[in-house]
Amino acid sequence: VQHQPAEFQQRVLPDMQRAVEAGEASKIDYAYLYDRVMFQQGKPQHWGTQASCTNGKAVLAPVDDPAGLEQRRRDLQLMPVAIDEYLKVLDPFCSKFVNAPPKSQP
Repeated sequence: VQHQPAEFQQRVLPDMQRAVEAGEASKIDYAYLYDRVMFQQGKPQHWGTQASCTNGKAVLAPVDDPAGLEQRRRDLQLMPVAIDEYLKVLDPFCSKFVNAPPKSQP
């Protein structure tokens, strides 16, 4: 679902939420999908899974509650928990975009 067209992702998101609540789907997969759908709609993400590339560096997309971000990542066991470490992991994917327009997904 992560790499399907945006319309499909938006349509599947409520079904995936119900599946997570029923214990039938991964909370981590839901977090990535939720953040991606919010990012695509120009809304803040919740778990900090989405970034863009600016001048060769990963830049976190806006988050709805930055103060609680690392705790939410810890609760889901998203690795790395520390957002600055996560961005460092993404930096190599962004290195080819030095002085290029921002990309939506590293």
